[in-house]
Amino acid sequence: MSPDSETSARLLPVAGATTIPLSFVVTMIVREDIMQTATATEVQVKRDRLLRLPEVLAVTGCGKTTIYVLMARGEFPRQVSITPRVVAWAESEVLRWMQERIAAAVSGSRRPGRR
Repeated sequence: MSPDSETSARLLPVAGATTIPLSFVVTMIVREDIMQTATATEVQVKRDRLLRLPEVLAVTGCGKTTIYVLMARGEFPRQVSITPRVVAWAESEVLRWMQERIAAAVSGSRRPGRR
């Protein structure tokens, strides 16, 4: 096998691009596989979004004051600073908080554990 054919054997042609290393493709497939092996009690999020306050209010059904009171008690996820004047919440953390609340209601306990 010539050096050119050996190199081309490791490269994968991609539409719109010249070629990408085959090792990169294998790595991506393995990582995708790992992301899909989540336990039944844990939510795996491949890509997280940041939710601004109006979205958090809409998703949770809570009011602004309630969100900030729960945060002060350590019972709601902390906000993330995007800029000095803009904050948001990680969608995965808000959804996890909601799932804890639902699980607590189903199991009959009054309040889920504090964060």
